[in-house]
Amino acid sequence: MGQVSESHPEPVVPAEEATIADGPAAAPEPVDVDPAAPETAVEDESTAEAAAPVDQPSGDGPSGDEPSGDGPSGDGPSGDEPSGDEPGTDESGSDESDESEEADGEDTVPEEPTWTRIALDGDAAEAVLNAVEDGGVVVLPTDTVYGIGVDAYNATAVNDLLAAKGRGRDVPPPVLIGDGAMLKALAQDVPDTAEQLIAQHWPGPLTVIVKAAPKLKMDLGETGETIGVRVPAHDQVREILRHTGPMAVSSANKTGEPAATTIDDAIEQLGNAVALYVDGGDVSENGFEPSTMVDFSKRAEGIILRVGAIDVRTIRETLPEASTLRPEDDPDLPEEPEEPAESADAEESDSAAEGDQTADLETPNTETPNTETPDPETPDIEVGTPGEDPAAGQADGATEADPGDPEVPVPAESSEPEESVEDHAVIAAQIHGANEDTVEDPGPGDEPTKAPDA
Repeated sequence: MGQVSESHPEPVVPAEEATIADGPAAAPEPVDVDPAAPETAVEDESTAEAAAPVDQPSGDGPSGDEPSGDGPSGDGPSGDEPSGDEPGTDESGSDESDESEEADGEDTVPEEPTWTRIALDGDAAEAVLNAVEDGGVVVLPTDTVYGIGVDAYNATAVNDLLAAKGRGRDVPPPVLIGDGAMLKALAQDVPDTAEQLIAQHWPGPLTVIVKAAPKLKMDLGETGETIGVRVPAHDQVREILRHTGPMAVSSANKTGEPAATTIDDAIEQLGNAVALYVDGGDVSENGFEPSTMVDFSKRAEGIILRVGAIDVRTIRETLPEASTLRPEDDPDLPEEPEEPAESADAEESDSAAEGDQTADLETPNTETPNTETPDPETPDIEVGTPGEDPAAGQADGATEADPGDPEVPVPAESSEPEESVEDHAVIAAQIHGANEDTVEDPGPGDEPTKAPDA
C-alpha cells in the first residue's frame, strides 16, 4: 500500500485558482508533473483507485478493488451515448414527420399518364393497328359518340375493355366492321330481310343481331351464340377498321356515366385503362342517340330491340312486319285510354244491381202468396221462367256439379309451351344491352341511366 501512496499524483490546481492565489500580476507558473499526469488527472479518484490494485497479489486487496457503481457506467450518461434531450433526436423526429407527410401526399398526386394521344389524320390508322396488335385498348370517334375498342379476336383485350368500363361479360360489346361484306364471314345466316335493311341504312346507326358463325373465334362475353354488327357512317373510322379488321367497340365511358363526345371526356373517365386516344374533335353534333338494334336471329321479319337514331316507322318502310320488343315503342298501336278507378268501381256496382234485377225477373211471382201450411204429401214444384225447357235447367245445373263427378268432363292440363319468339327477343335484348343503354336524362329520383353503345 506504501507503493500506491508514492505513485499517486498530486492534484492539479486549476488555472483560475492559481491566478487568484498568486495575485493578478503574477503569471501562472508551469506545474512540474509527470508526462503521464494529464491522462491520470482527467480520471476521477475512483478510477485511479480501481487501477491501483493491478500490482497487488490476488485476494489481498480490499473490497474496493472492483470498480464501483459510481463510475461512468453508473452515475450519469456516458459520453458515447447521446441523451434523448440532444438536438439529434429532434432532427430524427422531424425527418420522420416529413416522410409521413410526403407519404400522405402521394395519394393526391395525379397518376402519371401512360397513354398516347394522336389526331385523327392519315397516320392514325397505322397507330391504331399497332396498338390493337399489341393487345391495347383504343378510343376513337364514331358517327354516334366516342367508342372504346379492341381487337375482336383477342379475348384478353375484350376483357380489358369491359374492365375499363366497369361492365361484366353479361353485356358483350357489338362489333364494328369497315365494309358490309365482312358480315357474312361473321354470321351463320343473314336473312334476306336483314340484307334489305342493311342496304338502306349501312353505313349508319343500325346494329343487326344475327346468329354467329359456328367456328367464329371471338369471345365477346355471354352472347347466346349471336353477334351484333354495325358499319359506322364515318369515313376515317371505316378506313381504320379496314386496317385492323373487326373491332369490339362500346361507348367510351364508365358504365352509368355520360357517353364521351370529346377526347378529353374519354380521358377523364378512362385514363390509363386506354393505351391510345384518337382525337376526332367534338362529336356532340351527332346527338346522343344510340344505334337502333334489330334482331334477326330468331325471327326473319326482325324484332326491334332498341329504338335509337332510326325510328320504328322508318324501319317499317323496309320491313312492314317488323315488331317491337316493347309495346310502348310501337307508334302504330292504338292507345287504350285508362279508366279512372272511381268509374270502374261504379260500373262494378251497377253490374251487381243489374244482376239482382235480372234474377228477380227470371222467377216472377204471378200468384197471391199462399199463407196456408203446405201439404207435406204434395211435392214441391219449382217455378221457372215460362217457356223454359226443363232439360236446359238440368244442363245448367250440371255446370254446378262437383268437378269430381265422372259425368262432368275435366279439361286436360296443357303441356309447357316452347320458348316463344317474344321470350327470345327479351333474352337477346338483355344480352346486347338494349334494355340498359339509354340516353335519356334521369328525372328527379330516377336511377342514373347508362350511355349507349357506339
